[in-house]
Amino acid sequence: MDQNKIEGGDTEPERITIYNLKNNLVLADYIIDPTSGNEPVNAYTNHLGRLERDSDGNGDYYKINITSHISSLINKDSTNAPLGLIVSQNVLINGFQKLDTLLDANPDLPTIETVPRNSVFAHEGTVLYGNNTVDEQKRLKLQIYYIEEN
Repeated sequence: MDQNKIEGGDTEPERITIYNLKNNLVLADYIIDPTSGNEPVNAYTNHLGRLERDSDGNGDYYKINITSHISSLINKDSTNAPLGLIVSQNVLINGFQKLDTLLDANPDLPTIETVPRNSVFAHEGTVLYGNNTVDEQKRLKLQIYYIEEN
C-alpha cells in the first residue's frame, strides 16, 4: 500500500474483493471458502484476507488466495480473464450492480458496466502499488506453492 497517498489507520478499508471482470463473477475460491458463515469482517478470510497492518496500525498489504482460480487455468484449461479488485465494507453481500456511468479506464480491458454490489457501500479507498513500481519490495507479488507428485 502506498501510505504516501492515503491517510492510514482507521480510514483504510479492512477488506478488498477480487472478481472476474469480463464475466462479472466471483472466483471459485470465494464459493468454496469455509469461513463464509462468519461475521462480515471475518468472512471469506481464506480467500479474501483482511488488511495486514504494520506496527503503527497503518495498512501494509492484503493477501488474497486464488488457488482454485489458478488451478482451473492450469489443470482445466480454463479461459483466463481480467480480474477486478475493489474495496468492500461487507464481503458477504453478493451480486453485481449496474453502473449509471460507464468506466473506460483502459481500452485493452472490457468496459466496466457493473461492479460487485459490496463495493457500492464502501466509502473508503486505498492505493496499491502495481507490478511496475520502482521499489521492488513494494511490487505486486504472485506466489505459487505446489506439491510435486511422486
